[in-house]
Amino acid sequence: MNLTEHLEACKSLIEQLPSQPKVELFAGTLSIESLEKLTLDGQKCYVYLGCPGGPIPPKKDRINLECEAVFGAFVVAKADNDTKGLSRKAMSTANEIASAIDNFYGNPQTNPKLPELQSIEELFSGFGNKISFSAWQVVWTQRIIIG
Repeated sequence: MNLTEHLEACKSLIEQLPSQPKVELFAGTLSIESLEKLTLDGQKCYVYLGCPGGPIPPKKDRINLECEAVFGAFVVAKADNDTKGLSRKAMSTANEIASAIDNFYGNPQTNPKLPELQSIEELFSGFGNKISFSAWQVVWTQRIIIG
């Protein structure tokens, strides 16, 4: 399994969550400016899933050509009207993603280790910005055999 195949496997996993978010592959950095360009329907969360790669462990610490890949899921939803910028949907979906990813090998023959969750946190609050979106991120690393 290479990085692309694993990213697609993560996408499929996230699409099957109970919240049924819309998932798109994403490259770059999430910012207020990029959120302003999104069209959200307010009914569901959008998940932007990316992998910028990662370091290759020293040869003495690996069997094959492997990468300690970093993955990120950015969960975006409209802020709830009764809060100061919080989106319960985005927060709940980020929790679902973290729980699902925590035990997801993808392909155990080419992914020798389970993922290691690094963080779950709100990136942007819908409070005080003109777009009223709340964005959460889930970040994890996983060793992927790439050759």
